[in-house]
Amino acid sequence: MVWKLAANKKTIDSRKEVKIADTEIAVTVAAVETKTIDGSLKSVGTAEANRAVAIASEAMGKVTEVHFKLGDFVREGAVLVQVDDELKRLN
Repeated sequence: MVWKLAANKKTIDSRKEVKIADTEIAVTVAAVETKTIDGSLKSVGTAEANRAVAIASEAMGKVTEVHFKLGDFVREGAVLVQVDDELKRLN
């Protein structure tokens, strides 16, 4: 039993040994430079609105003007688009 445990210990210890390989690794080196930082922060991500709302028009017609850009903050009651409402005015 002692002989078997000793043999197992040698096998286990041989598996624990770290094998060091002499492998060359290509490295790119750059010289140190002094640069100024512009103070801006750029990041990439996905944004999701806190609140979304469905927009409905009181008059049917072709949209003639858009009064906002994608991503603009708009207040409640603001005019977002101008609709060609000539038919409604004629009625």
